[in-house]
Amino acid sequence: MLHSRRQFTLGLGALALPGVTLASTQQAAWPFLKPGDTIDVIAPSSPVDLPHERYEIIRAYFKNTPYNVNIPEDLIEPTSPLDEANTIEKRVAFIHAAFNSSSKAVWAIGGGGWGTRLLGELAKLPRPQVVKPLLSYSDVTGLHVFCN
Repeated sequence: MLHSRRQFTLGLGALALPGVTLASTQQAAWPFLKPGDTIDVIAPSSPVDLPHERYEIIRAYFKNTPYNVNIPEDLIEPTSPLDEANTIEKRVAFIHAAFNSSSKAVWAIGGGGWGTRLLGELAKLPRPQVVKPLLSYSDVTGLHVFCN
């Protein structure tokens, strides 16, 4: 008996369809977070209001969990005239550092329409060697393309 949509989908690989080759069912996976694991915070798109106050709210929240959080103090330095979270170079550097650190997950804070502007620079970098979950909402589809 199938217990999930994923099991059903993976089972489709056993079907013989004339002229159709299915992609490999081998997918990258990450381990569950464990107490003591670190989550790196990035801001790939728009800045959040009052960033240093937001950092403290995030840190206070994580004090009540078994996880650690890493937020670079200069993560958000809004640019003008476009009001991005930081320069393209710095946002790419933070993303690269987060996906190549010893953290076990990456959390993208903020949303907005600027994340896709990073794809050209991210394409110049090697894909991360370690698969990590990317926690986010809004405008990080490009990051999923980069890291998966």
